[in-house]
Amino acid sequence: MMCLKIYIKGVVKGVGYLAYIYIQAERLSIKGYARYFSDDIVEVVAIGSEDTVSRFVDRLRFHDTMAIVNNIEINKCSDIALTNVESFEIYFS
Repeated sequence: MMCLKIYIKGVVKGVGYLAYIYIQAERLSIKGYARYFSDDIVEVVAIGSEDTVSRFVDRLRFHDTMAIVNNIEINKCSDIALTNVESFEIYFS
């Protein structure tokens, strides 16, 4: 099981990118969450097998939304409690 914390910077708010992230997470059975970290950054926690998390990250980079992804920062999760997550959630606040 792999857990990554991903920060996606660019034009990501108000362009359907969170919905896209949710759909891709559901398709790949990724657990975790996505939320706006700031107006130009989305924070994503992705939990799954190494292969599926890798495919998920590729889909975050190469997408078919109106979002403009300028940079993606990827870190391994340090919070072991995150591995007990049961589904993928979107937080808007």
